[in-house]
Amino acid sequence: MLRRLFRYFYVLLLSLLALLLLFVGLAWLLALLPANADAHPQSEGVAVYITTNGVHADFRVPVQTEVIDWRQLLPLRDYTGADSRFRYVAFGWGDQGFYLHTPQWSDLTPGTAARALFMPSPTAMHVTYYPHAPATGKDSRRLYLSPEQYRQLVAYIQQSFARTASGELLLIPGAGYSPYDNFYEARGSYTLFYTCNNWVNEGLQKIGVKTARWAPFDWGVMYHLEE
Repeated sequence: MLRRLFRYFYVLLLSLLALLLLFVGLAWLLALLPANADAHPQSEGVAVYITTNGVHADFRVPVQTEVIDWRQLLPLRDYTGADSRFRYVAFGWGDQGFYLHTPQWSDLTPGTAARALFMPSPTAMHVTYYPHAPATGKDSRRLYLSPEQYRQLVAYIQQSFARTASGELLLIPGAGYSPYDNFYEARGSYTLFYTCNNWVNEGLQKIGVKTARWAPFDWGVMYHLEE
């Protein structure tokens, strides 16, 4: 009986390991294969940034352009540390439980990680105001978008917020990490196959930027963007 039970768990462990290796292999392969392969970087237009903290990628865009003034949608009164001098605003979509319960990596628990990875879960939009653009480098890439591309990106970001029946955003009270950021209810579910990085990658695909075919990891997003 014990031998049969041991064999069962051994097969289960090997199966899980094989699935994990398959997932990582597909992620690696599809991250290297480009979508919008013929697209070329532009040298002028609206400057936006793709940033990463080493795990999670975000969009960082100008607060005000001819296309949109984000302060009309995300008023500064909800951000006690930000003011009219802040020039950029960042958007990150992701697992709500992970966002709200893991302000620091030291706060990560096995339960939170397992739910984020293996169970479809509610999502949140993390919005942060910044006084300036990030320095470009390994963790930050600058893109120049045409006005039409930027309109498409704005629409993509706006459509990712959950809204009330009257169209208002759903602020999650007291959930921000600092006086410069807030969390909002978002649309869609977070899964192992559609992560925060997939959300950024999908946005880049929609606006015609060269990016990965599929990018559950941040490096798949950053790989195709020039430093």
